[in-house]
Amino acid sequence: MSEVRRSSWLWRSAVEAPIVKGVVCGLAGVAALAESLSSDGHEALMGTLLFSSSFGLLAVAAGYLAAAFLIAGRGPGWLGAGALLDGMLSLMIVLALSWFGLILGREIAAIAFVILVIWLVALIPVVAVSVGKKRSRA
Repeated sequence: MSEVRRSSWLWRSAVEAPIVKGVVCGLAGVAALAESLSSDGHEALMGTLLFSSSFGLLAVAAGYLAAAFLIAGRGPGWLGAGALLDGMLSLMIVLALSWFGLILGREIAAIAFVILVIWLVALIPVVAVSVGKKRSRA
């Protein structure tokens, strides 16, 4: 396992970052599902798009919670698998936000870019813990 102690703030933030991202994706998925079910017949296409994207968001939320579980596990294999899962899910979110910002215009692109930067900064503790080097004990 990485030489980062389990009581350090870096390890705690590496476990908490995927949990927070999972909760955010879960809330967005539930909100999209509720909005799609409450739309009337005039917004049929938007309701369908929200309904289908809500399942993707809920799946990503479950993936982030699985990544947090793996990162919190004992052993380097679990930590590496959790970091890889977190990185792949973050890449999916970044690509989706980039596409969403390009499609909907300049104002939405600016908001999506800010969310994208915050999302990538939250990946830093996970990467730092997973590639931590052994320190020599002199």
